[in-house]
Amino acid sequence: MDETRASSRRSEVLSELRTWLATGRPGTDPATIGDDTDLIDARVLDSLQLVEFILVIEDLAGRSILSETLDPTHIRSLSAVYANFFEDTRG
Repeated sequence: MDETRASSRRSEVLSELRTWLATGRPGTDPATIGDDTDLIDARVLDSLQLVEFILVIEDLAGRSILSETLDPTHIRSLSAVYANFFEDTRG
């Protein structure tokens, strides 16, 4: 994937995730959720939303996420989510 398409894909994915997260927090502007915001510490994502958030990631990524291999750091921020579930690591 060329750099422009990869950047566009990243923007699309992060925008969709921001919108989903903000929907769960009435009054939250998606633009206030930064790429590196700690989603747990900032209370953007709570334990009740976690499973649904993982399902949203699976849907957008087009693949399953195995709970036994999920590292909590993979979902701490939008940057981490993208790096762990969307970046093309095939080289």
